[in-house]
Amino acid sequence: MIFLFFLFYFLLSISISISTQKRGINIGIRDGILATFVLFFFFIYIGTETLSSLKLLHFAGLSCLYVGALTLMIIYVGFHLKSLKDILRSIQSLRLQINPNFVLLAFILLVTAFSACYFPPNNWDSMTYNLARVCHWIQNMSIELYPTHIDRQIYNPPLHEYAMMHVYILDGGDRFVNMVQWASYFHCIVLASLIGRQLGFSRSVQWLAALICAATPMLILQSGNTKNELTVSFFIGATVYYWLQFLQDKKYLKLLFTALCFGMAIATKGTALVFLFPIAGVVSLPYLRQNLGRIVLSGTLILVLATIICAPLFARNIKTYHHIIGGSESTRNYYKNEVFGVWVVFSNIIRNTAIHFGSGNTLGNKISSPIARNTQKIAERIHTIFHIDIVDSRTTWGGTKFELSPNRDEDYSGNLLHTLFLLLIPVSSLFYFRKLNHSGYFNYSLSLFVAFLLFCFYLKWQPWHSRLHCPLFVLSSPLIAGLFQFSSKNIRIFISILFFAASLSYIFRNDTRPLLIDGSSVFSSTRDEWMFRKKSTDHLHDYYRVSDFCKTHKIKRIGLYLDSDGWDYPFWAILKRNNPEIKIYHVNVGDCTPEDIKKANPVPEVEMVVSIVDIGKPEFIVKGKVYNHKEALKTMSIYWL
Repeated sequence: MIFLFFLFYFLLSISISISTQKRGINIGIRDGILATFVLFFFFIYIGTETLSSLKLLHFAGLSCLYVGALTLMIIYVGFHLKSLKDILRSIQSLRLQINPNFVLLAFILLVTAFSACYFPPNNWDSMTYNLARVCHWIQNMSIELYPTHIDRQIYNPPLHEYAMMHVYILDGGDRFVNMVQWASYFHCIVLASLIGRQLGFSRSVQWLAALICAATPMLILQSGNTKNELTVSFFIGATVYYWLQFLQDKKYLKLLFTALCFGMAIATKGTALVFLFPIAGVVSLPYLRQNLGRIVLSGTLILVLATIICAPLFARNIKTYHHIIGGSESTRNYYKNEVFGVWVVFSNIIRNTAIHFGSGNTLGNKISSPIARNTQKIAERIHTIFHIDIVDSRTTWGGTKFELSPNRDEDYSGNLLHTLFLLLIPVSSLFYFRKLNHSGYFNYSLSLFVAFLLFCFYLKWQPWHSRLHCPLFVLSSPLIAGLFQFSSKNIRIFISILFFAASLSYIFRNDTRPLLIDGSSVFSSTRDEWMFRKKSTDHLHDYYRVSDFCKTHKIKRIGLYLDSDGWDYPFWAILKRNNPEIKIYHVNVGDCTPEDIKKANPVPEVEMVVSIVDIGKPEFIVKGKVYNHKEALKTMSIYWL
């Protein structure tokens, strides 16, 4: 039934084309693609919240939702066949001009799509909370909060996981869940080209912006996992794009889409606020003199509409955590700097920039390793000169160190080539200020820089910040392309080939989902073995043993006792393969789950317990019942009544 997902997207795009044509709105193919993706996600959001309130988050309920929506769209298209024929004729009349970048883009997209489909989810966060929360929701037939040892499952914004849940339910497994990130990746590329158009660049430069976006190492690495970095990057970028359009043409349909994207960005990841407020504020500056009242009123309207969109999420947070943002007070404070000031911002600018010089591996170990070492030495030397502790616990994520090493890992890799070209923008202002700034190029550049400053001001430095920078690299791709607006065609072709070539190692030889492996074939390992790419085979064998134990003893309800970073999802993926009816719960949940949730959703009695904490202890007590130690594995223990 996964075809319903793709059929819905197709019919929605046709319905949008017909609707805009009937209203005399001239919408291009790229704008249509953008609007379709925005409305599709809004449908997923509203549909999930509605089905959850009725306890209908299951295959039958979701199928009825899609069939009902498809039926309405088919009827709508049927009543407007003449408009559909006009659209088809206009498409046929288009003169297809294949830009050289199209071929390079198509190659990147096809290979990354294959990777996303072939490899199972194997990102660490996917195993602990991204996919695990999806499975809990499916079991509960509701998105209501539930007892868990991993609080990130219940306090993080859920929109990206809603989409994965739809795919998971309709397909009956995780084969295509990585494609949600890939779809966001594709639409980020379209978005980059549209922002290039908005900035007044030629069509060839718009193609270049799309390729530069597609060739960003961290975006490539994220395109095949179940994290939410590219989904939030899309909604942040789409908010900026529609806001720029509204500032120029003052059409309130653009204002509505701005509010939709803003609301869904917040519902996807909390960092959206750190980026959106400074970017939207700075790009509005040139329009304030003549339209101050309109901009203030429009901004207020966007905030109101976005709040209404996020109302279900905010309501759950306030009810559970007594705060509009989820998580306990200590959790919320854990992410932000404990001290603020010029030196904090300065230190974080150095460290956040250094990630992209020292943590990538575009040029191979022989070149990348010295770059990493020297970058670290320079960063440490600068901190020493200004008497700043480079690992100050007040501005650094707990338990981490500032260490740079070449890698192609989806959590740590940098974007060296892109960062180098971004540093050329201030230099280019000396030569091309008048030519480029007629469309607000440098004002737009300033908005991204201010967003980066706020990011450094507010958030503690983390070794994996490179992936949190994804929105900035999506939005800055048109800026890099714009540097070559007045260059010759040959130079633009050279730049395209340069970025494409630099991306190949991340596509084929990344650390998590490599398509090329020295001495072996990518097809020689099973999906489960690829799932445990970041764990030892001992862990996989222990999950198999638990699954066999449950099957042999016909276990119907199992309790898990995990730590805050335990791999929850593999229990669902492996145990349910042998026994689809088994129920999985977290037991003896401590302070990481508020008491209100425990009372509202009590855990039923379980038949056995699996613990990855205190392995081998003689007994385990749950709700006064003693579970005796049955078997000690290498990474976990089995207890049963």
